[in-house]
Amino acid sequence: MMCWNRNSASWRIFGRLCREDGGSVAVLVAAMASVLVVGVGVSVDLGRAYSVKSNLQSAVDAAALAVGANSPNASAVTPQMQTIATDFVKANASQGGTVAVGTPVVGISGQSVTVADTATVDTSFLQIAGISTVTVSASSTALRSVSGLEVAVVLDNTASLSYVGSTRQSNFKQLQVAANQLTAALFGSTTTNNPLLRVGVVPYTGAVNPYTEGTGTIYVASSMISGAPKKSSSWTGCVVERYGTYGRVTTGYSGASSVYSAVAADLDAPVATAGYLLPYLNSGSGCPVPVQPLVDNLAPITATINAMNDNGGSGTVGSVGVAWAYRLLSPNGPFAAAGAETVNAWSTPKWKKAVVLMTDGVNEQTGTYNGFGEAGGSRPGAVDKKTGKTACSSTEQNYNSGSCESGTNYDIDSVGTSLIDAQEKAACDALRANGVTIFSVFVNSNTTPGPAISYCAGTQPGNGANSGYYFSATNDTLVATFTAIGDQLTNLRLTQ
Repeated sequence: MMCWNRNSASWRIFGRLCREDGGSVAVLVAAMASVLVVGVGVSVDLGRAYSVKSNLQSAVDAAALAVGANSPNASAVTPQMQTIATDFVKANASQGGTVAVGTPVVGISGQSVTVADTATVDTSFLQIAGISTVTVSASSTALRSVSGLEVAVVLDNTASLSYVGSTRQSNFKQLQVAANQLTAALFGSTTTNNPLLRVGVVPYTGAVNPYTEGTGTIYVASSMISGAPKKSSSWTGCVVERYGTYGRVTTGYSGASSVYSAVAADLDAPVATAGYLLPYLNSGSGCPVPVQPLVDNLAPITATINAMNDNGGSGTVGSVGVAWAYRLLSPNGPFAAAGAETVNAWSTPKWKKAVVLMTDGVNEQTGTYNGFGEAGGSRPGAVDKKTGKTACSSTEQNYNSGSCESGTNYDIDSVGTSLIDAQEKAACDALRANGVTIFSVFVNSNTTPGPAISYCAGTQPGNGANSGYYFSATNDTLVATFTAIGDQLTNLRLTQ
């Protein structure tokens, strides 16, 4: 053994130890070596544990953001939230071999989502000291920044929804179940006075019923409707669209901004103004239940959906339903003007607007009434087959912006479904040009969807978006379809 002598006292002591050949010195050196090995082992094992912890932290960070972005507006942890957290931790955390990651624990409080997890790391050198594993933990909280949301749910109430082929079934109930689940998920636990949500419902057929009489609230006053009718067996509150609303729309419409801007301007015009009064439907057949304006409470929404019924005696006129979705969401609409709802401006910061549009059929004309006025009657809007001009009596000429033909014998067949499709597209573009996101649903395995329903989906005027269009082959799948839309509406509100 060779040692170096130094002048210091410590080195003189060490030097004497070096010159000792006794067994006690060997034991001391062995002990010091063991301490040194354990020290190095602690550094190695704890370094690995720190690396695992850092990786686990990144995994729970990603999981918290994913849960916040994909969960419904829930106040309690759902199985879906747990699955998302587990999948994200599994995909992002290092595990296997000497590392075992536990099951993440998900928590939710208000708009805060927390994901916590642990990992067990097998040791190598620390086993000398009797420590076989080291456990590390990580936790992450994501604050969901939520935008307010105004939603118009526009639902086809025609009789065909209750039929499979020629067999009548109770399929209409599936629509009610799906719509109720959608709206309940949006409200979450805050079902009354929700500060960040307003929902309205537009049941439609070939007409819409915006008129409520004798309830203390007149949503659309009688002065806004041509002829100022009163509810009776022959008129139950439904109106059709005046010709002037879509006067500039032709069958060749392809998203021209000048056209949909004119539609928007017409729909934004005060309904009580001369020239913008609404033609009423002089028939009780096929008239859906009244529109529910935007509210921050779930109960009236549920009541409206439960009161809906599959109306016979009418066809589907999507352009009428979409027009009233616009009127619900517009700050200039008749409900806002009547004080029946609170509506934000189109571009209010931290608020968004959306439409859920559902139908089971193509747009069509019927012999009873249509989206252009009453067939065979003197209400403005019907189109003369020979001249193509709007038909109305001289006293009703101010109720629309088109020219009129005298007489009462009008044939509406010349209008055609292609023009209704074009009008529905223009109304959807008018909404999207104001920042509204549209989700559209077609449910029917026996009928090819019309061109308007898919065109209307998305956010950009002029074309549809596949991410916003849903095809449901049967009514039984409507619940899953509406659940998926509910998730997308939640995502629309969340900003990370």
